[in-house]
Amino acid sequence: MSVKRLVLLGVVAYGVFLLARFPAAAAVSWFTPDSVQVSQPSGTIWSGEASLVRADDLSLGATTWSFAPLSLVKGRVGVNLSTTIDGSQLEATVARGLGNRVFLSDLSGVVPLQRLPGLMDPNLYAGTVGLDITSLTLEDGWPVDAEGTVDIVSLSAMQPSRREVGSYEVSFDGTTTEPLIAAITDVDGLLAVNGSISFSEGRKYLLDVAVTPRPGTPRELVNVLELLGEASPDGSRRLVLEGTAP
Repeated sequence: MSVKRLVLLGVVAYGVFLLARFPAAAAVSWFTPDSVQVSQPSGTIWSGEASLVRADDLSLGATTWSFAPLSLVKGRVGVNLSTTIDGSQLEATVARGLGNRVFLSDLSGVVPLQRLPGLMDPNLYAGTVGLDITSLTLEDGWPVDAEGTVDIVSLSAMQPSRREVGSYEVSFDGTTTEPLIAAITDVDGLLAVNGSISFSEGRKYLLDVAVTPRPGTPRELVNVLELLGEASPDGSRRLVLEGTAP
């Protein structure tokens, strides 16, 4: 091996050594956006922990991280992240490269529905969200590519009184399209649901599903469905919601 290569190898090794010892508190102070608050960071940028992480309306409990060296193969810098929300454990590998995209992989865990801001109004709905995401790419916080499933378990309507309506699955097949589309189906419950939700440029979303009451569905819930318009020959009614996320 030439002298130049030995010198270069030494410089790289020394850089890795410095990175491994870089204090987590200093890294948080220098690199964390103002919208993210990290309480009591300790350890190093290579391996550390914090007692609380808050980003906008999302609060995470005890959080640990460790450097994910395989992310460098794709030209990204990533960490293996473990955190809690209301005592429920979440695991993921989070990486970032050039530009404004964040890459998540092997995202798994269970989270109370009301703890995910912007997903559903907690005054109107309750339930549990199960995450089993192989890969997810966010651009400025908006999904542009995904593979995996999101399970909404024991979804309950809270008004006029609490009533469980069933469990549902949102499935991304990993196909790169514009817009990004996920299939929505029911797993069990009072309502048969079949349709999709799409995510487009400009933070636009479109939910388009056919909803059919099953035998035994309470009359008050059927009355709500009738507000959607005329039923199709198969008894389903179409629910369409579209808008732009903030």
